[in-house]
Amino acid sequence: CQAVSAVLDQYPEVLRALEETSESQGHVAARAHALLQVLSKGSTYVALGLSRSVLEPLKRATMEAQRTTCTVTQLVETVDATINFLQGLRDTSDQQVETLVKKAQSLALEAAEAPRAKKPPKRFTGPADAYQAQSAEEWLRTEYVAFLDATSAGLRDRFKGEGITQHKRLESLVLQKTPKASDVEEARRSMDQWPPELDEGLSSELQVFLRGRVFCSLQEVVSAFRQLDAGTRALFPTVGRLLKLLLVLPASSATAERSFSSLRRLKTWLRST
Repeated sequence: CQAVSAVLDQYPEVLRALEETSESQGHVAARAHALLQVLSKGSTYVALGLSRSVLEPLKRATMEAQRTTCTVTQLVETVDATINFLQGLRDTSDQQVETLVKKAQSLALEAAEAPRAKKPPKRFTGPADAYQAQSAEEWLRTEYVAFLDATSAGLRDRFKGEGITQHKRLESLVLQKTPKASDVEEARRSMDQWPPELDEGLSSELQVFLRGRVFCSLQEVVSAFRQLDAGTRALFPTVGRLLKLLLVLPASSATAERSFSSLRRLKTWLRST
């Protein structure tokens, strides 16, 4: 997203630098010339602008999901907000394409053209005529809408599955103010494999542990549980098992991935041990 934004914000400078580089000799000049031909097309500029409108909300959702305090509930809410935002872009696709086409014309780029499409065989289309975009703007809008739909479908498939739903119900037990026995029973019925170690007095322990407390994230619950002395923690064994289970099922793996990325600061390419 940052690379696309940097190119779009400095498009004339990028074209000028590529033009100067292409005038030299060598394989670098050949690559610069080929890239210059692609970026000089208006359709390339419009496509980059449309892709930025999709990448920016995805970047915000990714940053939210990578927070160490992000819960599964917050993650699902973020995904829902992102999908709704993408659907809003779908409704304004005509205006976005028109604005970017005018911007490309102001930069004196080549006019956007729809690619030549092969006519599909009759056995695929039947007696009806195959769809053909009548203009470059229509083709760009069609591709943009398909991109938005594919992105929304991917988010739904990844974050709307049964596993995420079950994890959300399990996590909601420790984020409620005073969970009732019916809440625990509903969570038990909704899960295919209810952990047997949570069968002993979970409802009563949660009611005592969460009495008068309101937590916004799983990390706050774990911190409050750890601050209890050993004798008090022994009164909530099932709550402790539930927290351990939730800790090994984080909303994202960003924390573990950061650990591997930070390891390179210690073990560089020059070290063998």
